[in-house]
Amino acid sequence: MTEFAKTPLEIALAVVYAILLVQQKSNRSLLTAAAFVAISLTIRLSIDVSAVRDFRPYFDSFQQVKYGLPAPELAGEPYRYLLFRAALLFGDLPDRLQIDGIYYFHFFVVTGFFLWLAYLRDVGFEVKLILFLAFYPVFAYVWIRAGMAYVVAGVLFYTINAGKWRILHFTLPMFHSSSLAFLLMMKLKQAHLQWKLAILLAVAVVLYVAVESDYVRYLIYKLERYDETSDARSSNALFVFHFINIATFLYLSAINARFRNNFAILGMMGAYMLMFYFNPVVGLRVFPFVLIACVAERMQFTQYKLVSLLLIGGYVPVYLARFNQILS
Repeated sequence: MTEFAKTPLEIALAVVYAILLVQQKSNRSLLTAAAFVAISLTIRLSIDVSAVRDFRPYFDSFQQVKYGLPAPELAGEPYRYLLFRAALLFGDLPDRLQIDGIYYFHFFVVTGFFLWLAYLRDVGFEVKLILFLAFYPVFAYVWIRAGMAYVVAGVLFYTINAGKWRILHFTLPMFHSSSLAFLLMMKLKQAHLQWKLAILLAVAVVLYVAVESDYVRYLIYKLERYDETSDARSSNALFVFHFINIATFLYLSAINARFRNNFAILGMMGAYMLMFYFNPVVGLRVFPFVLIACVAERMQFTQYKLVSLLLIGGYVPVYLARFNQILS
């Protein structure tokens, strides 16, 4: 893996975001937000899009759409197909500029999400900062597919959960198929027992019918690829990340009854633990949904500030290590 040289900008980005979380009720927060965007954009401009991890599969999928070739990995993710089609409206541009535009569009959407998150007053400081430290670098700069699903999940479930238009929740799997599990967990916690059984039965039938589809074959291929690369990607950093995740979960469970009694959070944590056992890389892709569920459920953690700060400190090396995962 190419090493991404550490710069003061990465530290400054995290410090400015932490200040923004503290200043959210202050008039000075607008200047802090502008500084956050400027620093983040400077980092984005310093990284060539073609050098980003997983660029080649994204670019190959884009070309498949452009030339009308089969792209089974897009069958369950209409959002990415529509995004590619939108980029192709600028047909006079070279392929590289079109795909660069997609990456920058994604960057601004994710950055906008974290700004929106910073100004939420009913979500705990700890949840916001942990989500930023653990995932902003890969959400904003790398994960074109999964990153958008996490962002959309956070916005949809936070803004729609207690209001109307709940049907929009079901658009979530359009962005990434893995978000289906999160959707089910969030919905099952609200359903009566008979509806829970009916939903589980319907899912079982759909899975049975879909098992021979091209998209399922693609998912199986992806899991096999993750398994083949698990040894190379299961570094000590991943297990440190896993340890601090478990410590955070246990701490929040101990101090907050709403957290430990929340079906969606417990379900996603169980899925995280199970997937991590089989493949650490896949498992850690589930953990953002645990934090997104905390955002959606408006979790506040106000006790034992010193312990909270120690746990947040544990995510600082994770944040720095994330920048090593940006490049191929």
